[in-house]
Amino acid sequence: MKRKDILDTLEEFQCVVIPSHENALIGIGEHYSSDGPVAIYNVDTIIQNFIDQGMTEEEAEEYYQFNILDGFVANNQPIFCRGLVKKIEPVVVKQEKKKPEKVGNFNRFGKILDE
Repeated sequence: MKRKDILDTLEEFQCVVIPSHENALIGIGEHYSSDGPVAIYNVDTIIQNFIDQGMTEEEAEEYYQFNILDGFVANNQPIFCRGLVKKIEPVVVKQEKKKPEKVGNFNRFGKILDE
């Protein structure tokens, strides 16, 4: 989905959007108190936007906490994400091959063993 399509959908449903942080908009989601779709923002990009405007990282974080995160009380308030992973690498788990255990004339897999 393109950013313009996301913005059009958010406008159609009258969702809360954060002016001047369109570059931090990463998608559309929903949560338990939403009446429809909501905007999803990347917090790291919002913080970087404030730093680019001349704030220190500490000032940017504080401004975000008090003026953005705590500033929304609505059914259609945005979702804020931190630490996004751009590409998720698959986890490969290697397992050791074990010898079948002998139980009577059968191994544990039910195969008849030669005596």
